[in-house]
Amino acid sequence: MLYRKLHGYKYELAEDFEIFIPLEIPKMICVDYIQLKPETREGGKGSLLNIKMGYAWDGASGPTIDDDTNRTPSLVHDALYQLMRLGVLDYRAYRSFADRIFVDLCKNRGMSTFRAEYYYNAVRLFAAVSAKPNNGIEPQLIIYSAP
Repeated sequence: MLYRKLHGYKYELAEDFEIFIPLEIPKMICVDYIQLKPETREGGKGSLLNIKMGYAWDGASGPTIDDDTNRTPSLVHDALYQLMRLGVLDYRAYRSFADRIFVDLCKNRGMSTFRAEYYYNAVRLFAAVSAKPNNGIEPQLIIYSAP
């Protein structure tokens, strides 16, 4: 995964990113920078998550240190949360999956189980508002025009 550091957000993808995740969804979801498509692979059913070059995200939230064990997992987590905020992925049905896949990806990249479970408990306790549609943030699907 190539990215660059930004002001405001921490990172911006410098290339398209793709990952298969074990999340079954009924139909394809496509918004500006994110596509989630049902797919079956040898290991079973899931979804192909495509995040396009130019997507910006803020890394792991809270009092954390971004490193190679959490940077990519935070990208996946932030993209799934954005789909929930936009209302195209039901946060009641999929939020716990997004939190669990974040932790599983962290562990797969070498994060200690203790640290990963700490992250999991933090997102379970404090991140719900970030997944809810209309959580006080202006919907990103509205396009404005300036004279």
